[in-house]
Amino acid sequence: MNENESVGLLIKKIHDATGSIVNTEMKELDLTMSQSHMLYFLYHRKGQNVSVKEVENYFCIKHTTAIGIINRLENKGFVTSYSSLNDKRIRNIEITKEGEQKHEWILSKFDNLEQKFLNGLTPTEVNHLKNMLTIINTNLQGLK
Repeated sequence: MNENESVGLLIKKIHDATGSIVNTEMKELDLTMSQSHMLYFLYHRKGQNVSVKEVENYFCIKHTTAIGIINRLENKGFVTSYSSLNDKRIRNIEITKEGEQKHEWILSKFDNLEQKFLNGLTPTEVNHLKNMLTIINTNLQGLK
């Protein structure tokens, strides 16, 4: 480890490496990392009305980015979108049965990759890492 390397650079390197690995793994399903994360998010909100705005807020992405990911997933049959019954201006998204099946495969891949990422860390160290990353994320959200 280079003592002079900044935390920001380390986070960027981890993000880039993770993205490359996940995108390679997801090619088998013709998915990107962003699309696989979206399926994960929607799977865990089955039965709820999930709006595009909620997706934007959760992933900290712009409206056009969210719509692009949703449209690509909808074209693949993994999600469906519909207008809210209460307000036609609100577009809700829901995972389909096919999307749920893909999610199971994605989840096994993510679990396997996370085990590899955290190899050599104790459960206590993993908890410390999560706490520190949560603090950094909170700090960054406050800068927006």
